[in-house]
Amino acid sequence: MRGNEAALAAIKVFCSGGFKAALLALVAALEAATGLSLAIEWGGSVAGTGTSIPARMDRGEAVDVVIGSSASLVGLLEAGRILPGHTRALARSGIGLAVRAGAGRPEVGTVEARTRRLLACRSIAISTSASGIDLDQLFARLASDGALSGPRPPRWARLWPAAWPRSACNR
Repeated sequence: MRGNEAALAAIKVFCSGGFKAALLALVAALEAATGLSLAIEWGGSVAGTGTSIPARMDRGEAVDVVIGSSASLVGLLEAGRILPGHTRALARSGIGLAVRAGAGRPEVGTVEARTRRLLACRSIAISTSASGIDLDQLFARLASDGALSGPRPPRWARLWPAAWPRSACNR
């Protein structure tokens, strides 16, 4: 965090995409209420790219406020990048599912139905941010259960080696 009080005329904010629309809707009211301006910079919650919030903080970029996934904030706390005792939940966010136009509405009401639908997909696209981490964990579970191996694993399973053992992907 920045220690220079003179710099507080503008509050520097790192914000992930998951909260972008909400923050943009609040900027004018926040600035009017405080008399301060927000200098917002966007980045992913999950490390892995040079523009991600954790990577920028690892490089020592100064920032006043960080808005990201709870998992990301825990990591930043553990790394000593943000102050303990100053985190607050701002929102709850779910993971969305979309299908190609004309594909029909998939049945996803149970874990089993979602698993069947996922295994039937020819291709999938997954976020590289916080929601992607949850799906990585699901894929690892499917791999350990044997759902991604056998004579005809899903075509996309061969393209996701980071999420499960290589033996599940090499068919």
